[in-house]
Amino acid sequence: MAPAPAYAVSGGNGKEITVKITRLEGAPALQKALREHGIAADITYLPPGRACGPGRYSEVDTPGLSLKTSADDLEVTIPVGAVGEGDTFVLSAAVTPLPNGVQANVHFGVAQGAVAPCTVIDAP
Repeated sequence: MAPAPAYAVSGGNGKEITVKITRLEGAPALQKALREHGIAADITYLPPGRACGPGRYSEVDTPGLSLKTSADDLEVTIPVGAVGEGDTFVLSAAVTPLPNGVQANVHFGVAQGAVAPCTVIDAP
């Protein structure tokens, strides 16, 4: 039996887009799937306890951009028009196993202009 997909992208065509991530793998494929929905993306999955350093990009105020987390997945909602021409949806995530579950360290936003590469640091 094949494992469940690591992510799913739904919506588009004038509706908000939902990204559901069940495992932190396949970042390039997720970026491609978002591009097929008209959204440029920079997705970075990190080892447990790590994060991208600050100052990677200039963030656009994006009302309605939201994140829901659970023990099993992350779900990001991207409103219609939130990622404009020349903008990039940025998401970095790390999951650290704990004795009674996991700790997710997720940063997401919409960048205006260039996005610098992730400089990996210890998670705050």
